[in-house]
Amino acid sequence: MNIEKVNKTIELYKVYLAKQNQSKNDFIDRKERIAYYQKFNKECLLKFSEDDFVEFIGKLWASAMYGSKKYLVDQMISSNKGFDNLKSMLAEFIYGKQDLSVRWDKFLKEAKFFGPSYMSEILGYVYPNECALANNQVIKA
Repeated sequence: MNIEKVNKTIELYKVYLAKQNQSKNDFIDRKERIAYYQKFNKECLLKFSEDDFVEFIGKLWASAMYGSKKYLVDQMISSNKGFDNLKSMLAEFIYGKQDLSVRWDKFLKEAKFFGPSYMSEILGYVYPNECALANNQVIKA
């Protein structure tokens, strides 16, 4: 990663925030998302209904391009050997005891429909002081 380029981008973003009224709404939105995702724990996630899971996945920016969040979740479920298995894999990824790098690599390899954007976004909301968003734009920087 080019640290100089990342730092320059951060500075440009700070200038953008200073000029935009939208920045207040962006911060409010992020705080609300963090509060939403932090209210769950491993046991809660494992008890999710499909409707709960649709809401959980549907609130992610990575899901914005899907018109039907239910369709997306149905595809996730069928591609990951059922709903219980999907919940179990996701719960272990988010809340597991192994080192995060081990959980990340395992989940990225085994879970279908979850790439770095989904994974980092979820972790960024659950652990906002430890994890950051890593999508293609960030990775290319």
